[in-house]
Amino acid sequence: MTFDANVAQTLTLALTNLNATLVGGGRKNKLVNYLTFSGREDEDIDDFMSELAKAFAVNQVPDNRKHIVAASCLKGTAANFYDGLASITEWNVAGQVANTQLKLTLEARFRSKIQAIHYYNQYLILKQGTIQTVDSYANRFLELRSKINPNNNTPVAHVVLKFIQGLLLQLMTITYALNLGNIQ
Repeated sequence: MTFDANVAQTLTLALTNLNATLVGGGRKNKLVNYLTFSGREDEDIDDFMSELAKAFAVNQVPDNRKHIVAASCLKGTAANFYDGLASITEWNVAGQVANTQLKLTLEARFRSKIQAIHYYNQYLILKQGTIQTVDSYANRFLELRSKINPNNNTPVAHVVLKFIQGLLLQLMTITYALNLGNIQ
């Protein structure tokens, strides 16, 4: 039996790739790190969910693994809460029972009424600052709206009206003078 360097090199490369696949679980390595959430009062479940969704997208986490990855991000009180859940099988799947979905279960448990009232009050008094750009105002408006209305069930006309009423007086007047049907 003769030694063939090309065969040895090919075999070595194949074994190295196989090992990398097995260690990586057959998936790409993560591109961004995940935040942790412990459920302390100074933590915001909505901010955690928003950052987690971004990390899922960047890291291309498949839907059937999201609840597993999210569970690994939980610490302290949140981890203890998760340990007591037996029926979690999904992350956030439309049409599934809510108590089987980790995202909805965590939001229901850790979204405090005090935070919700705080965000709602901020939303009610939100106005565009005199040196604030419309984009900056719009971003804050959308951020607060997603925190007070995560299911997006407010009528569009009410949302548009609230947004316009928060604009600077000059912009509000111009916007009202235009056809409201064209506002996107």
